[in-house]
Amino acid sequence: MAAIEEKVSSLSKGSPSPSSPTRSIMDLKDIMEAKERKAGYLRNEFSAEVATGRHWSNEEKRQEYRKLRAEIRDLNNSIASL
Repeated sequence: MAAIEEKVSSLSKGSPSPSSPTRSIMDLKDIMEAKERKAGYLRNEFSAEVATGRHWSNEEKRQEYRKLRAEIRDLNNSIASL
């Protein structure tokens, strides 16, 4: 988990925003993959699939997961628009 957070922070530290045109597609994909790994970790560790949907044991982690999914969607849209 720490390695994922380190990868995300190292890719975005001191760099233009993810939607900035100066970022390469590979940079955006690397950031997106790191965020997807972190989102997967959060989903696997703090939620369970039940008959009525997904049950989260920690509301803060659920919000973090939702934020990551929105960021991933935005990065994907940025890549698609290049």
